[in-house]
Amino acid sequence: MARSHGIVRKPRQICFLATLARAELGPAESLLCQSLHLSFERWTRAAGRISEPRPWFYRATPRQHCQDVDETVNQAFFEATSVGEFLHDLENSAGYGMLSEGRQLQADLSSLVAELRPESTVSQVKLADLPAKVPLQFEFPSLGSGSIAISSDVQEYRADMNCPDSISAIRTVENWYLPHGFEVIYPLSQPPISRGSLRKLRVLPWAPRLVGCQPKLWYRSRRGRTEDEALRSLHQEVCKCLVRARNSTNVFSGAGIADSDVELFVQLRTLAFWAKDPIPVHAFVIGNSFGFSALVLGLLFARNGSASSVGSVDVLDEEPDSCTRTGGWLTRQIARVQGLNVSLTRGRSPKDVPKAMRTRTYNLAFIDGGHSTSQLQKDFEAVQPFLAQRTLVVLHDVVLYGMYEFVLGYFKEPWHIHLVKGCAYKNICGTVLLHRGDFPDNAFESL
Repeated sequence: MARSHGIVRKPRQICFLATLARAELGPAESLLCQSLHLSFERWTRAAGRISEPRPWFYRATPRQHCQDVDETVNQAFFEATSVGEFLHDLENSAGYGMLSEGRQLQADLSSLVAELRPESTVSQVKLADLPAKVPLQFEFPSLGSGSIAISSDVQEYRADMNCPDSISAIRTVENWYLPHGFEVIYPLSQPPISRGSLRKLRVLPWAPRLVGCQPKLWYRSRRGRTEDEALRSLHQEVCKCLVRARNSTNVFSGAGIADSDVELFVQLRTLAFWAKDPIPVHAFVIGNSFGFSALVLGLLFARNGSASSVGSVDVLDEEPDSCTRTGGWLTRQIARVQGLNVSLTRGRSPKDVPKAMRTRTYNLAFIDGGHSTSQLQKDFEAVQPFLAQRTLVVLHDVVLYGMYEFVLGYFKEPWHIHLVKGCAYKNICGTVLLHRGDFPDNAFESL
């Protein structure tokens, strides 16, 4: 039996977790692994019949041998969460119970859950518990070396502390989505992974009506032919996504930043930019999903009528499909209504980075694009020429996706590397802060 971090796992547990734990499988275990992947493929076929297939579904179920590890496997933690979300969506789909694919999928899930949690019955298992069994391979103080969610209680919140400014920013931005027909939710709201560790967006049933879509015509728009063709095309893309995804949690493949990240930006505002005389903050962001990070930054640094009214936030996101375009559309709508100086450009990093920039230099960058070392390097090198001498760069999900050793080896003087610990909230995503310039030596030790 293969071992991972000293924990003996059942064969199918190893199969499901091997790509993260880098466990070696024996011949018998490999056969079981391949058998389980056949079940995953049945799930994929069911997804195509019941709802729009998701790119994450294919990335989460590689057809190669289970031991093969490539860059896409580094995304397995967030991809695995989508399995539970997908099943939740199926159960809320019209006619789901009548489809043989749905019944087969339910049987496959029962088998998988029995392997992962043999002490539980199917009726007792909550779907949201499934992704919480993925091991978290962290190497920083707030969690302890090599903490694993399957065997330890990884709580994000520190019971003896709170952060009112962070809570205020979080609740403010969350409430901005509701008038537009969206709700920020927490699919993993129970231990061992707490609510703030994965923030997703649900499309409420009345969202298509608010946008002006006609459900019976799927994604046809009520807008007339006299409007600008590009704007009309975008509206059709938004309607195409919304009508198919009402009440769904699987609309956007990405997740919003965690509470610890919001806390980090709140504290950076005080420590780095408002410590003496307020300094205008011009932020550049790579990666958007449904815009939670961009809107938080806009609230903190670029809101009209506030102390941060002279700041700006420029965002670049690829928006490769109708639902990611919907995330971009929603970000722009909320920013306009709330008076945020936030600009979102559709494009790819690194080639479109200059196109998304409205100012010559930036003193804050947030890189949350492709989670591989090669893409992280490309993103940073594209932004670096436009960074001020005194600047901060926040790299998201570094530890979570196994990029910390690369960061330590790649960034040299004058850059200083700080692995954020978190104050009221633990930094369970492994966000890293880079800084250069005339900051005091211990300026960020409290983070």
